[in-house]
Amino acid sequence: MRDADAGRRQVGLVCRDDEHNIQAVKDAGADTVISSCPACDMMWRQVYPVWAKKLGIEYDIKARHYTEVVSEKIKAGEFQFPANDLLPTTVTWHDSCHIGRVSACTSRRAT
Repeated sequence: MRDADAGRRQVGLVCRDDEHNIQAVKDAGADTVISSCPACDMMWRQVYPVWAKKLGIEYDIKARHYTEVVSEKIKAGEFQFPANDLLPTTVTWHDSCHIGRVSACTSRRAT
């Protein structure tokens, strides 16, 4: 019986954290959370909406990963790297498992 009680307490703590974080965004007057952390993005995009529904909390918060925002800015010509004397360089992007597979956020790359 002790394990079941511990599990219920953990769920209660998670619910309080979810409620607190959702309310903090609403209190700030924001409707979007931009995260640099793939796991945080996953929480805001995948987990919080489910718990909010279970708790009867209105959830109208949009979650975005910063790479989505930067990609859109680059494509719109609103973001450019500063001029420098460096040689052109080829880089490789590593998709985090949480962003690419869990949050299905794969279209954020700028070309």
